[in-house]
Amino acid sequence: MKGYLKNVTFVAIDKIDVNRGIRQGLLMLIPFLYGVYTSQMALALLISIGTFAHIYVFKGTFTSRMRAVTFATCGLVAAMMMGTFTVSYPILFGIGLLLVAVIPYYVFTTLHIPGPSSTFFIIAYSLSSVMPEDPHAFLYRGALVGCGGLLGMILVYVESKLKGEQPEQAAVQQDFIHVRQLVYHFNDQVTFNDLTKSAVNTLMMSSDILSTTRSALQRKSPAYQRLILLHRVAEGIYSELLELNAKGHRPLPSIVIEMMDYITSSVVEGVAPKTPWRKRIDISNEYDGLVQLIYKVDEVLHMPDHQVKRQTHVTSPQYLARLRYNLTPESMNFIATMKYTVIVGCAIVVALAFDFERAYWIPLSAHTVLIGGTTIASIERAGGRWIGTLIGIVMAIALLWFEPSLIVVVFVMCICSALTEMFIAANYALAMSVITVQVILLGGLAQGHLTMMIALPRFLDTTVGILIAVLGVLLIGRRLASKRLPEMMGHVTRIESQMFHYLFSNNGYPIETTARRDILRLKLMLDNMETLYRHAYGEWSSNRKRTQYYYPAMFLLQQIHFKLLQCFQFPPKDLLNTDTMGKYLLVFENIAKHFEQGIAQDEMMTLPVLNNYAQIRRALMQLQEIALYDKGDQRNPHLLEY
Repeated sequence: MKGYLKNVTFVAIDKIDVNRGIRQGLLMLIPFLYGVYTSQMALALLISIGTFAHIYVFKGTFTSRMRAVTFATCGLVAAMMMGTFTVSYPILFGIGLLLVAVIPYYVFTTLHIPGPSSTFFIIAYSLSSVMPEDPHAFLYRGALVGCGGLLGMILVYVESKLKGEQPEQAAVQQDFIHVRQLVYHFNDQVTFNDLTKSAVNTLMMSSDILSTTRSALQRKSPAYQRLILLHRVAEGIYSELLELNAKGHRPLPSIVIEMMDYITSSVVEGVAPKTPWRKRIDISNEYDGLVQLIYKVDEVLHMPDHQVKRQTHVTSPQYLARLRYNLTPESMNFIATMKYTVIVGCAIVVALAFDFERAYWIPLSAHTVLIGGTTIASIERAGGRWIGTLIGIVMAIALLWFEPSLIVVVFVMCICSALTEMFIAANYALAMSVITVQVILLGGLAQGHLTMMIALPRFLDTTVGILIAVLGVLLIGRRLASKRLPEMMGHVTRIESQMFHYLFSNNGYPIETTARRDILRLKLMLDNMETLYRHAYGEWSSNRKRTQYYYPAMFLLQQIHFKLLQCFQFPPKDLLNTDTMGKYLLVFENIAKHFEQGIAQDEMMTLPVLNNYAQIRRALMQLQEIALYDKGDQRNPHLLEY
């Protein structure tokens, strides 16, 4: 209990975002000031609901941020219109509330979008229930909410122009910072292995950032296309370092380290070297590939624009395909959504069946607990929400006791909105206290009167919603992730085996025709595997020590994935004969069975040399040696260290 309270009350000072809070507070203040001075508070309230769209904007490219605020605005408009249209029919209202909660939850969960998930869509939909019933006003109310979203879009545009941020360039710079660190520490085996874990994540994240730039003009600009080529060179250098590491070619010549620092300085620091490179490079043949890639950096930086355009191929994040392919019981994102649907559905039924005064607070409370993701995180959020709600109710009652004027209420709401965005990432309980004040005041304005009595139902409704959510996460699928993780790792291994056969077989398969599909399929499986690991590690009653044993194997599977992606970009020239291919496929299958059944082979199978792709062979050799299962909760001494 002491540890639980410590986690609930811990404030991560480094995650307090003052600028984000100020932006959201000012954004809400604009429509409310208009409402005060024109006596149009109902209109101002609807516009302020639209400003919640800006809460869904996080770091990223200008295009991705503008896309986020646009889609969030459309969602808030749709929620308000649906709520207004169905409020007179309780059953339809409940069904609509479930849809407004579940659909955004699935999208946010599947695409790993940060933020409050469907929280503010639920609020927008539910606030219509405390407004005067007028189904014919659904278009009018939706339009006003859209105006608030438009303010958020303007703020994103102005902020982008004032700051002049270039997240694409920053992402590529991070690529080279990590790659340069790998070169610096290549001769230290332990440090190099540690750095590879963060490097592969950085490179994958950069790919996502670059692929979210979907503006046609931006994608066609030489500057953006040059960043794409630089990112691919960074991936190539990382891949070559893995190859050298797998073959044991150490130490790395000091001239290569010096050359890497010289060539990449203009990318990392943005400052070109003052003098040209004149030192002679005299190294053994095994480092030729690395040296050529380092030279490639300088070549890309000085390449004519027309040549950059000819060599660039821009990929797509394939959002719709990812959403479609995850609609299967094999997907943990789909399973989590079904679990969420059952629990929130129960909360809606309870709220409507027992005619609670503020019925929507019950499913809203259940929802905010469930977006914790894992069981432990959800239970911690439950405690944070309950404590924060209690504090917030006391604060709201204290404020309403003095019968504040409308302008005071407006400023308090805007300050609460700012504090919410400032503290939400640092401590949920602290943010919940000001969220409670804000939502109580919003409900009072929507209802048309502000009294202390509007705060009292909040505590009962929140408690009921929290209890439903906690019981749900403890009873439904509490050990599902830890049981399915080994099976999913087996699936990933077999898909990598299929792709390996497709790429290295001498049967002459047409790589171009199915590369897009296979790459997406493997990416989704790896994503599913990582989601299962996260859920399994956060299960209340699972063996967390045993779950940790899977991490080294997952890392090696990610390394194989990275190398296979490189093969799709640059197909291997040295194909394998039938005997060699058979040995590799057999090892893949043995590893898959090891994951699924915990049965390791008595003798490790030595694989033939794989020219230019030694990292794949090394990873497979290590996967054969990994001991995943322990006995008596004692650490297995044969578990490989990474």
